[in-house]
Amino acid sequence: MLLTRPTDDGKLAIERFEEAQLPLVVDRFDGPVPDDVTVDGTTPDPGRWAPELSLEGISNAPDGRMHTIELTLDGPDGRRLRLAAWFDEAELRRPDGSTVGDGGPSGFSILD
Repeated sequence: MLLTRPTDDGKLAIERFEEAQLPLVVDRFDGPVPDDVTVDGTTPDPGRWAPELSLEGISNAPDGRMHTIELTLDGPDGRRLRLAAWFDEAELRRPDGSTVGDGGPSGFSILD
């Protein structure tokens, strides 16, 4: 996961945060609706996003690699949040707890 913000000299600064802070980070944007979503496209390569990441988590489980998703959120202040994940199954839920889609990659097409 990578969170960047523009600096006064036109460069990008990387902002680090802990996993528990993710909801607060997303709240700084105009709502958690991605500007760009890619499911099972080219394999995400977060290593090319920047020399370091804001937050990184790696599972040692042998599974969880059937599908990929890459999300981008652009904020009004020039911040950009990018997320890449690999998974076999996923379940998306709205803030009220209701499920979005059917839990598979096709379910991502009906984000609302």
